[in-house]
Amino acid sequence: MKKAWIASAAPFYIMIMLGMMAYGFLFVDNCKSLYYRSLRALKVRNKCRLCVDVLQTLNNETPTSESDDNALQKEESPVCMMHAMASEKIDGAVPTCTLKRELDVQQKPARLSGTLLNNAADLKKKSATMKPFAWPLKKGTFWLSSLFGPRKRPNGSDGFHTGIDLAALKGTPVYAPRSGVVVKAYYTSGYGKTIVIQHGKRFKTRYAHLDTINVAPGDWVSKNSIIGRVGDTGFIRKEGKDGSHLHFEVYEYEKRVNPMQFLPELV
Repeated sequence: MKKAWIASAAPFYIMIMLGMMAYGFLFVDNCKSLYYRSLRALKVRNKCRLCVDVLQTLNNETPTSESDDNALQKEESPVCMMHAMASEKIDGAVPTCTLKRELDVQQKPARLSGTLLNNAADLKKKSATMKPFAWPLKKGTFWLSSLFGPRKRPNGSDGFHTGIDLAALKGTPVYAPRSGVVVKAYYTSGYGKTIVIQHGKRFKTRYAHLDTINVAPGDWVSKNSIIGRVGDTGFIRKEGKDGSHLHFEVYEYEKRVNPMQFLPELV
């Protein structure tokens, strides 16, 4: 008897549960619809207020609460006053969003172009004066005794000088013109006591005829740190008693180049 009653009542309870579920889905759907309508109305209200502010700025008018209230439409309205005028094709009516966009197009590029031109001019000035290397000897302690390029050998035949010679007193400090890693520090019959520094992938420099070497292969040297001292070791050309000088070479991508193009001007 009890089982028969439960069996007869089951469809009724199932219908009640389905009805409650359907009501719940409808309730959630209505809540979502109300939420999105409110959010859309808030966005429209903000856009309309922005339109009023821009119009008042263009007309040089002082905004008042009364004008704002008159300008704002109901939240259900999808457009502001100016949008409505444009939709009705009234002569001379232009949506305020279009006016604002035109103002931005006219004003922002002018400000940006002025800033970019100033930055470009400053960068051009800096690039014109900046050089990748400093002088390996302090100014006032040397003079240029031989430049890069063709020159006669001691026997009178044609030769080529692969660097520049900075004549200075023996013992004058030699400075790293740029930070880098010492790859060689050795003695050879031609260059005498020599240091070679690698400055990244692009540049390499050589310092020859040194009297003393203050660094070793593998050392990291910073710009303007002392790496050695001027001397007259190796094979040198001299006139007079002292032939001390620094032979300075620059390699760009493993090719010898004129060091003068990478050094600041001597004033």
